[in-house]
Amino acid sequence: MYDTDLAEIRTLDEHDIHSILARNSVGRLAFVRDKQIDVLPIQYVYCDGSIYGRTSAGGKLLALQSYGSEVAFEVDEIQSTMNWRSVLTHGTFQVIAREDGEEAWLQALGLVRRLHRRALRQDDPRPERNELFRVLIRDVTGRALG
Repeated sequence: MYDTDLAEIRTLDEHDIHSILARNSVGRLAFVRDKQIDVLPIQYVYCDGSIYGRTSAGGKLLALQSYGSEVAFEVDEIQSTMNWRSVLTHGTFQVIAREDGEEAWLQALGLVRRLHRRALRQDDPRPERNELFRVLIRDVTGRALG
């Protein structure tokens, strides 16, 4: 037995949780669709208690409007089996449409452009991802080992 085998999982404080969300850009979004649970990897930006991203008009995420908008989002930092951190959030998925408010849409676009500087421009390499969204986080927990 190694000393690390005795390590206990600990709860992360709010500062650590927000730091992990802020410094990462890929996580997993879980939601229910057609009575099944789906989990999708997404690229994201964390800002002011929300997860921002973009998706395609015909993608699975936009179907959330029909099936319900409650989601879970998780991001992990894994160095080894005995040294990792994980953050799990629950919240509401919201499409950010330009017609719903220019200011909110422009803010979301600016955040998404931190990941993809050409997002929604003429030279966008993924022009089909033209829908902006956010997950308004309701609650968040974090755990770590090591």
